[in-house]
Amino acid sequence: SAAPGGVYVNLFEWKYTDIQQECNNALKPSGFSAVQISVPSEAKGNTNQWWERYQPASYRLDGRLGTRQQLADMVAACRTAGVAIYADVVLNHMANGTGNGEAGTSYNGANNYPGPGYFSSDFHPRCSIDDSNPMSVHDCWLGGDLPDLRTETAKVRTATANYLKDLLSLGVAGFRLDAAD
Repeated sequence: SAAPGGVYVNLFEWKYTDIQQECNNALKPSGFSAVQISVPSEAKGNTNQWWERYQPASYRLDGRLGTRQQLADMVAACRTAGVAIYADVVLNHMANGTGNGEAGTSYNGANNYPGPGYFSSDFHPRCSIDDSNPMSVHDCWLGGDLPDLRTETAKVRTATANYLKDLLSLGVAGFRLDAAD
């Protein structure tokens, strides 16, 4: 892992193959000790806009940034170069609407996410966030349309923990939690 106080860089939306090259050719020689990568889980794949990266369709590690194998190869190469990898992760909600993720996994907002096995009972009822009400911040849908997971349940905690363990098994050094409640 990276040394405390080291210099980190966020390579937002960079492909894994490009990050791998940067670790060897530029980052370590320039004194960087770690890279934060964009959310690696399969994301909503309708338009390939940056914000879709923050709408998981599944916890599968395949998508427009690269394949699971490319992610593993990049993490290993960067570690060998002395550069740790930190992954941005979304654990609080899933993609809105109905469609297919970048790697083809289907989803139907707050009803059926076969990738992690989520169904309507795994989400809080739809409501809008009121910043003055702590419970609404915790239980309501971000932006009013992102299905909010019942993170208090064992099923959701197990699925998200397995996702994080999968990333750790590939050598990821740590995480940045997005939209945590």
